[in-house]
Amino acid sequence: MDSLFRGQTKEVILARMLSRTNNSVDRSEDSLVYDASSTCAIELAHLYIEAERVYGSSFMSKALGQDLIDLAFDRGVERRLASHSLILMQTFPYTVIIPLGAVFMTGIASFEVINKSDMGEGLYVAQCREAGTLGNIGSGFLNPASHIPDLEWAQILAVLAPAADDEDLESLRIRGMLSFGFQPYSGNNVYFRRVVGDIPEVGAVKVVHVSAGFVDIYILDNALQIPTQPLIDMVQELVDPLPFGTGMGLSGFGYQVTIKEPQVITIDIDTNVRTPLLWTAAERKAVLSKTIAEVLLNYNMGWESRMSLAGELVIESIQSALYVAGFEDVSGTLINGFAVNFIGDPLAILVGGYINAVEIS
Repeated sequence: MDSLFRGQTKEVILARMLSRTNNSVDRSEDSLVYDASSTCAIELAHLYIEAERVYGSSFMSKALGQDLIDLAFDRGVERRLASHSLILMQTFPYTVIIPLGAVFMTGIASFEVINKSDMGEGLYVAQCREAGTLGNIGSGFLNPASHIPDLEWAQILAVLAPAADDEDLESLRIRGMLSFGFQPYSGNNVYFRRVVGDIPEVGAVKVVHVSAGFVDIYILDNALQIPTQPLIDMVQELVDPLPFGTGMGLSGFGYQVTIKEPQVITIDIDTNVRTPLLWTAAERKAVLSKTIAEVLLNYNMGWESRMSLAGELVIESIQSALYVAGFEDVSGTLINGFAVNFIGDPLAILVGGYINAVEIS
């Protein structure tokens, strides 16, 4: 979109103002008319700049910051704020009762016990008190913020529901723009994707119509990984709790909605690389693992938008990523034993398997 007030500078405005004064009036620099008009022209130029900002803020494609958030809100699309992670916590001895609300600390985050887990003895569910990915800690010992009699130690066993940071504004812009093309109403695809996608712990959503009145909804967590069973259960309770189809959750009357995890396909990589001389074996292994993980994450980021279309993992993208990561030569890459691009199922996400990297002599 072109600028509405382009070229409205102080000089242009001043020239226009002076051209409209009587020829008998002194318009030279330092004259009374010139000085008065110049001051006014500066203010008008600033006014045009602000008018341009206000004009641009009325369009979803141009709005910035809070203006974009407000426009999206008017379309029923709210910015996804940072969420709080849930962890599974183990305590010892198992006979010690941890009170709900007890706070445990790590070096960078604090967790509040919110529930006793039914997965085993001495297991508790705790929520990070700080919002965002800071609380996505999958292991490590915890220190109680206040004394708990007879407790010897506590540790994190797993992340049950990863947290996410505040939604990127460009992501919000895309969701806001998409709202103009599809109107949600209780029961349609757009509605289910919106209400489930707005659950803070959910990172991606895919809706599948099974038959009349039956809908399967596949979800990923905020790390775009397979959701844990507690997360699936929580979303199920929010969307369509028992008894199914009664409209007691976010789904409409008559819709039986089942929350599911997507299929997982393991990707094994065989390749030939030439490693920089200064790299250690540990560095080589770490770069390989990190690079392949980033390639697979990039594939999984498109999982939600692919709808019924199959995704493609391209061999050239793997080799290019390894080049960018620092390897001096990459060739002969195989995906699951084949020298062809991998075509994935629309409902599946990819996870890393083994990486066999033969050194090029």
